[in-house]
Amino acid sequence: ERFGHGIWDEAPGEAPALLDSIVNFLCRVESITESSTHSIVIARVVDVHMGCGEAALLYGARQYRSVSLSGSPS
Repeated sequence: ERFGHGIWDEAPGEAPALLDSIVNFLCRVESITESSTHSIVIARVVDVHMGCGEAALLYGARQYRSVSLSGSPS
């Protein structure tokens, strides 16, 4: 079961959201483009829910970084 772990908000008409995540983005799909074996989804963020306040682990420029809600990278 995909949603068998964690606490999920399953509001009618909305995508399921993991309630104890660091952040949730609610998006509306603007377009989908098929390219070979992949689908490229362009979406507009319509709502953001800030969660538990812990630092997030991000990957970019070939390295991992931890970013807190204050925006200070470590």
